[in-house]
Amino acid sequence: MKILLLVNHFAEFGGIQRMLNHKILAFTTHANCEIILVTRFQNNRDYLYESHQLTKKYDLKLDGNTSFFGNQVIKFSFYKKISKIIKDEKPDVVITTLTSFYSLILPFIRKKTIKILEFHSTASTMKAGRWKFKRLLYKLYDAVVVLNKDEKNNYDLKNTFVIPNFVHAENLITYPEFKKRKHTLIAAGRIEPVKQFDHLILAWAQISTQYPEWKLEIYGDGNEKSALQSLIQENQLSNSVHLMGNTKNLFHIMREASIYGMTSLTDCFPMVLLEAKQAGLPIISYDCQYGPKNIIHHDSDGFLIEKDNISAFSNAIEKLILNTDIRENMSINSFKNAEEFSSGSIVKLWFSLFTQLKVNIGE
Repeated sequence: MKILLLVNHFAEFGGIQRMLNHKILAFTTHANCEIILVTRFQNNRDYLYESHQLTKKYDLKLDGNTSFFGNQVIKFSFYKKISKIIKDEKPDVVITTLTSFYSLILPFIRKKTIKILEFHSTASTMKAGRWKFKRLLYKLYDAVVVLNKDEKNNYDLKNTFVIPNFVHAENLITYPEFKKRKHTLIAAGRIEPVKQFDHLILAWAQISTQYPEWKLEIYGDGNEKSALQSLIQENQLSNSVHLMGNTKNLFHIMREASIYGMTSLTDCFPMVLLEAKQAGLPIISYDCQYGPKNIIHHDSDGFLIEKDNISAFSNAIEKLILNTDIRENMSINSFKNAEEFSSGSIVKLWFSLFTQLKVNIGE
């Protein structure tokens, strides 16, 4: 079976890129699929993950353009280039994570080829007028895949299916010894407003002086990094809060940490929480739309905190710092519960969908 995966890029850290990496590994190892990886603007940058070696790759080299004329040229080029790749490669199914204009034009390209649109963000923030227009075109896909049942209600499309993110089975290794963990609270993601890392820093500021042996480490990069650095200095946290930048070793860092924190404004189904559970980390997260409550078992492997309640978040951090037994029990439960999102079980959902869509899956 040949699957064409269409994504903006495979060159920067993000949940979509990590999920794409897991998906390539799972489809090639569990189902012996041939993968065609098509990026919209890789632009000669290095590929982040080694899974790209398992794929045949095309880069469309179609970055954004601010001029009206330039954008029309890009749209025409997208149509022409994708049409040729699909014609030449003859994939059994195309799965795209592009949700801008490119998602609207794709159903009209090589109409007989089965196409699946996969959303990694919430529809709850979409403007009503724009949504009505897009909804008409999303209906033309053979399937629209969302990450949780709450999102399915948001889209209200007959061709919508729920398939959550997953962690690749090869990473489900032994439970990291609890006593060897460092006294660190960690977080990771794009340093952008939607992630609200400022909330995490302010929550930490309320208790940091009482626990000088503990540190907060934030991994990632983005436009808000300088603002966060200023916030750290304003609150005299330079000794306990560190912006660590991007890393390719996040999973190993997680296995050495003690707590994971997430203060996002919205997050549909954050890959980073699955990876945190896989590493046996208790998770403290805002109960934002809609992912965390579909991943975290409150009071079992983590805490769901009222959105934007910084004081409650701070209290939850302190509770885990002070109660080693609770922290260890949550750590064990988190590691066990990661099995819910193993690649083997989720790949079965994908192949159930392929069968329903009459995709030629071979033997």
